[in-house]
Amino acid sequence: ETPGRSGVDLTGDAAMRSVVGHLADLGHRRIGHFAARYPKLTFRNRRAAFLAELERRGLAGDPLRHAASTFEIEAATEAAKSLIATGVTAIACDDDLLAGAAYRAARRLGLAIPDDLSVVGFNDIEFARALHPELTTVHIPAGTLGREATRRLLDKLDGKPARSGPAIVELRLVLRQSTAVPRR
Repeated sequence: ETPGRSGVDLTGDAAMRSVVGHLADLGHRRIGHFAARYPKLTFRNRRAAFLAELERRGLAGDPLRHAASTFEIEAATEAAKSLIATGVTAIACDDDLLAGAAYRAARRLGLAIPDDLSVVGFNDIEFARALHPELTTVHIPAGTLGREATRRLLDKLDGKPARSGPAIVELRLVLRQSTAVPRR
């Protein structure tokens, strides 16, 4: 939570920019953000990166195209239904579990993914491939992240000099079948 004090940082801002870029490149102009309702710097940074990329692409964010929820499935489904009701054609989610709730909400509203609504998640947990169609999502390499954090902790415990700056772990967008060109 304290910038500059972490031994490992993720390229989350760049990843969120790539999510918005992917959706915009497909032709989406009404892109919603389904945020995690937790007071974490990670999620605040994702929101800022989402809005900045919309602005950079001339798609200034409509405040109504935003919803936030905890990961509790019923609450998240209702929040996703409200977001879909704003007329979005695509949703960028802060987490794959929120994306699952967006799928659930779309199904309840009679919408098909990706024909009627494109959805992108974040984390690339196993659940992302269990959804139908499989979820386009940002992959966080948990093994790399864990190894680097452990290495830095062990170095510190062994009294080795601190490495200069945090290790940067690259995130990448994994394209699957949950996004498509919007219907005109």
